[in-house]
Amino acid sequence: MRRTTTAVALLALIWSTFAIEAAHAASAWPPNPSWQTDDIVRAVAFGNGALYLGGSFTHVRPPGAGPGVGEVTREHAAALNRKTGGLLKWNPKVDGTVWAIAVWKSRVYLGGDFSSVGGKPRSNLAAVDADTGAVLNWAPKANGEVRAFRLDDEGRLYLGGSFSKVNGSTRERLAQLDRTGQLTPWAPRVGQVGGTSCPPRCPPVVFSIDLSTDGQTVYFGGHFGSVNGVGRNEAAAVDAATGRSVRAWNPDIYAPTNCSTCIPNETHRVYRVIITDTKAYMCGGFWKVWHEQERAFNVLVTNLTTGAPDPTFAAADDGDTTGCELRGNVLYLGGHFNYVGAACSPNPPPGINTQKCTADNATVRHHMAAVDATTGALLPWRPSANSNNGVWAIQKGPRTVAFVGHFTRVGGADQQGVAMYSTNLP
Repeated sequence: MRRTTTAVALLALIWSTFAIEAAHAASAWPPNPSWQTDDIVRAVAFGNGALYLGGSFTHVRPPGAGPGVGEVTREHAAALNRKTGGLLKWNPKVDGTVWAIAVWKSRVYLGGDFSSVGGKPRSNLAAVDADTGAVLNWAPKANGEVRAFRLDDEGRLYLGGSFSKVNGSTRERLAQLDRTGQLTPWAPRVGQVGGTSCPPRCPPVVFSIDLSTDGQTVYFGGHFGSVNGVGRNEAAAVDAATGRSVRAWNPDIYAPTNCSTCIPNETHRVYRVIITDTKAYMCGGFWKVWHEQERAFNVLVTNLTTGAPDPTFAAADDGDTTGCELRGNVLYLGGHFNYVGAACSPNPPPGINTQKCTADNATVRHHMAAVDATTGALLPWRPSANSNNGVWAIQKGPRTVAFVGHFTRVGGADQQGVAMYSTNLP
């Protein structure tokens, strides 16, 4: 009887310890308290002491509040105080999804799929006051979705998306506007391989743009097969002066679909490009790169000369990685993955064949992860986000990193759409 009692007590202690550890793990990385949204957040930018948000949402609500509780109307765009997470008065009133946000001094640019802002006609592009959200006179027009922005040091705005005309002139998925909204001559042509079906070759689109640190080269990623008539799969670079010269850099991210039921099932998309002095970091939905000679599941680091994979970086995951951000020597990843590891990367440990990340060769990380930016080594940080699609985008700001997307719970806390971290970061 004594042995049984002891065994039961020991088992109870083990389960109690497990429950405490599980509860601690679930709440070890909560985000800062902040307002939240009632639907998906797809764009995020820091500026003027604020965190600007864009997406599919139409209302926001206080920290910790459940759906429908204390909601305030914010149609597809809102702003939070960067330090407190409180709701700001900024309220542009956009009538459709906002996919891109950029901040230039007292001006906030909005891009997406909409036809009016603040009650005034705007064709997928707008500029609003950074404090109030009042729509400004800047009013260029794009005939398709605007999905990416990048400002240069002079305040010129690069934009990417699925459009074919801007201000009535031909601009095939990429364009540049000056501060008055006038189109500049910069005009690379982003297209698709002809004579093929969708999938694997679907209508071209640009999702991300970045500049070289010297400002001479424009890098971009998306889903496409040619640039200025030159073969380039999903990632390319052109000169910043005219857009006519296609750089030699060519990661060549392409492979026939390995998931016929996936949506989208092209299985080769680049959602984010980040350029440093010596490297290009990319995240997306892909599995073969470098002329189909290397496997790289959704995360890739290359040199800036040829686009060859960096042999020192070893990290990959098992699902589309729609967001990534570089902060110091930490690369944050966000998407709908559940496993992250080195064995499934382009540079697996000796004796291990590169394969898809699974429970057998990788570590659980639900939709959010952090890795060493040099080696790809997985860091202990593991807040976890729920929902099928998890995180859509990540953006760093002064002492803060923001994660936005589909989730309703993150870091052990009920928090929908947006999660800001200024502490609890690796």
